[in-house]
Amino acid sequence: MGMSSSSTKVTRSAAFQRALKAAGRYLQNPLLLRNLVDKAQRKATHRREVDGQVKGGLASAWTTLMTFFRLLRAYVGGHYRDISRDSLLLIVATVVYFLSPIDAIMDFIPGVGYLDDAALLGWCLSAVSKDLARFRVWEAQQAATPGQTEVETDKEIETDKEGESR
Repeated sequence: MGMSSSSTKVTRSAAFQRALKAAGRYLQNPLLLRNLVDKAQRKATHRREVDGQVKGGLASAWTTLMTFFRLLRAYVGGHYRDISRDSLLLIVATVVYFLSPIDAIMDFIPGVGYLDDAALLGWCLSAVSKDLARFRVWEAQQAATPGQTEVETDKEIETDKEGESR
């Protein structure tokens, strides 16, 4: 898998290396991971509301980010486990990086603040593409079969006082 110059710079940055370390800690605590995903989704939704419609290459980054959030929620809820630890670590690190306002390009810089986030999302998508393809198949099968709702999944997570994975 080739890396663009932008994604190489981002993945080698101190900010991404910190995100990788943090990802390992999040994977050990499902409640913290769920809170991370919720916070990241709020940030993404807020950015979309502020910026208006997602356009061009950023539309692909938006779609990828939303898929990451759904996958992580399914993982935390114990409903989906067909993913390698390495892929999971990369996805969580990418979400941590997305949340950090101080990364390779500061998020608050108008017009360019999210370019590094988009480059990292694109690289991560490429790196975990097989795992995401399996998740999307599983997700489509779940949609076709009556089952648990997202609300029930959230309730299960909230009542998991031990913070253990299922």
